[in-house]
Amino acid sequence: MHHDIFRAPIWRGYALAILAWLVAFALRYALAHSFPPGFPYLTFFPAVVLVAYYAGLRPAILTATLSGLSAWWFWIGPTGFDLGVATLVAVGFYVFVVAVDIFFIVGMDGA
Repeated sequence: MHHDIFRAPIWRGYALAILAWLVAFALRYALAHSFPPGFPYLTFFPAVVLVAYYAGLRPAILTATLSGLSAWWFWIGPTGFDLGVATLVAVGFYVFVVAVDIFFIVGMDGA
């Protein structure tokens, strides 16, 4: 499948972004007891990478944002947006990793 199918019209890219996040969230939720502690973002990284490749920059940012916020709310610390130092470091690393992923995937796709 050629990846331009999700770039025009623009709503397809955003639909893919939301669908990828929902699938990643459902997998993470279903497998929550199977994962060792400390892996809140495990299913979300592939979703961001796939959306960056197939749909481009803005949909990938949407997927990364939804993924990061949902992982932060459900699987980091107590339920809710914990603002402890360890949590902020984990969120900071997540933001760095997905930003690098998106930067290189979108950049290579445009080359």
